[in-house]
Amino acid sequence: SWVLQIEHPNCVRLYDTFESKSKVYMIMELMSGGEVFHHICEDGSFSEMHAARIVRDVATALKGMHAAKIVHRDIK
Repeated sequence: SWVLQIEHPNCVRLYDTFESKSKVYMIMELMSGGEVFHHICEDGSFSEMHAARIVRDVATALKGMHAAKIVHRDIK
């Protein structure tokens, strides 16, 4: 599958997919760092510099996906 070829330091790795009659399963890289929202709640806030780094990382991941002709349709 072409999706399996995406390798970018800011993208979660997708190893495999398979389907049952009613569901699609995705075997993905384990990410143990938690969600950005959780860290904001825990710390109270992020500095402008820290927020800028997060936005940059997301933007470079999207750039890598777009270069591979993948469009993410649920960015939050």
